[in-house]
Amino acid sequence: MSSKNKNLSGQSEVKSADKFMADEVSSCAENIADIGQSQSGSAYDAGIVNGANDKLADTADDTLTNVDNKACDASSDKSQTTENKPWYLSARPKKTFTDYISKSETLLQIIVIIVTSLIRAVAMNVFAVPNKLSLGGVAGISSILYNALGWNVAATNFILNIPLLILAFFFINKRFAILTLIATLLTSLAIEYFNFLPVFTDDIFVAALMSGALMGIAIGFLLKVNCSSGGTDIIGLLIQNKAPEAKVVWIFFLINAAISIVTGIVFKSLPLIIYSFVCIFASTYASDVLQRGFVSTFELKIITSKPQEISDYVIQVLHRSTTMIHAEGMYTHTIHPYLICIVRKRQLAELKRAIKVIDPHSFTYVTMVNDTIGKGFDNTIVPSSKIK
Repeated sequence: MSSKNKNLSGQSEVKSADKFMADEVSSCAENIADIGQSQSGSAYDAGIVNGANDKLADTADDTLTNVDNKACDASSDKSQTTENKPWYLSARPKKTFTDYISKSETLLQIIVIIVTSLIRAVAMNVFAVPNKLSLGGVAGISSILYNALGWNVAATNFILNIPLLILAFFFINKRFAILTLIATLLTSLAIEYFNFLPVFTDDIFVAALMSGALMGIAIGFLLKVNCSSGGTDIIGLLIQNKAPEAKVVWIFFLINAAISIVTGIVFKSLPLIIYSFVCIFASTYASDVLQRGFVSTFELKIITSKPQEISDYVIQVLHRSTTMIHAEGMYTHTIHPYLICIVRKRQLAELKRAIKVIDPHSFTYVTMVNDTIGKGFDNTIVPSSKIK
């Protein structure tokens, strides 16, 4: 029986003892009351009452002793379990989701949202809108409506995002939706109040590259802090949650490409379609590079004589897992345990230090993994989505 089961058993027995004592006390008290009412006048009755009192006292003492013993046993088991735990497993407690939603993380998200809002305003006001380029998504639709009908870019961008934000709130993640709402609002305000910036119309190809790269950088950073720029980003995330193997940035590309074709049709310009495709490709590539760089994973292959200790550290401290196979060294023809483990970039240094302490004679080599598909590594953008 595990220590956890022992503790639960001890607590259950303590509760049972408490109930037993209460029942005994109640029973004895009723007997005393009945005897006292029916035969209160005789010495014989007094002896019975005294005997009942003695029985009550003995029962209470015995029950209290049992309760104390069970409580001591449970406490001893818990203490013994803590003392026997290896140092590398008790180095830090397992964190819950709320531990990661700290004030510092929220501050970082707000800073990223503000900075990316300014970047997107520059991309729109300086490069995209003056050249009638489509950045795709709601921003691209806003640019089309401005150049074709004269509608306000900032107001159109915010109004078109409202139904998508409602979908995000109910079907993706409430926190994600609120952060995206803030990002959308700040972007619309930045577009409106930074319209005094000088426009670039000298070279439409350069304008397409610059607007796309700036927008891609903004989207990449926003996705990193678990929010988005709104618009078709939300549609892409909804699709990815239904089909986890799909790459969200390429979903964005397909949606935005359709909007670019509409741009060329509205303005009757084939070159405008081509330049809009250049803009979207630059945006998709920049966002993909940022995402791949931030969420890269590493594979460790470890030949060690202490596979269980290292695996315990990986599983219980890093909350990852390992696979063990048996490999034969061709020089000595000795069978060695061979661990394979994949961890996040931020966990790599910590695991390398732990391996060196647990087994200084181990042999480890590390390779970078460009992509991982499976439990614990996919759907990292919106981990608490309601879509199944």
